[in-house]
Order: sequence, then structure tokens, then C-alpha cells
Amino acid sequence: HGYIRILRICYDMPQDRINHIEELIGDTITDQEARRLLASLQEREMIDSRERILIEVALRHAEELGSSEFDVSPYRRSAISAELLKRLMRSLALA
Repeated sequence: HGYIRILRICYDMPQDRINHIEELIGDTITDQEARRLLASLQEREMIDSRERILIEVALRHAEELGSSEFDVSPYRRSAISAELLKRLMRSLALA
């Protein structure tokens, strides 16, 4: 049988943290995955509740526009959400 190894990763450099978060996000992300990631980041005190809520609202708005106004495919909407989330997280890390 296999086992699961859990590591706590500490990043000294903000760029390392950004790179790790971007890897977690990947090329696409669903609304549910984004909410889970944001909750985890808040739990680890990497973002606060206000930042989490603002990001969730922005992602939800992009999703709504993509599905109703512009009729974008679900895959493309998840790619747009991933890129938006990466940009928002990068902006917060550099602020």
C-alpha cells in the first residue's frame, strides 16, 4: 500500500509563493476549485477575508459574463477564470 506525505512549504521570496499558487491554479479552474483554493489561502493567512470575497466576486462576474453575455464555452470560461485568478493573486503578492 502507498502512503500520503504531507509537507509544509515555506517560501521566503514572494515570487516563489506566486509561482506555487500559479501552479496550483493551473491552466483552468472551476468555480468550486477556486473557492476551495481561496479558503485555503485565507486559512493560511496568505489572504484576508476581504481579499477572498473581492476575488470571488470578480471570478463570479467573469463567469456570468462568459456564460450569458458572450456565450463562451465552459472550458474557455474556466481558462479565463484561471488567468484572472493568477493575475489577482500576483497583484496582491506584489502590493
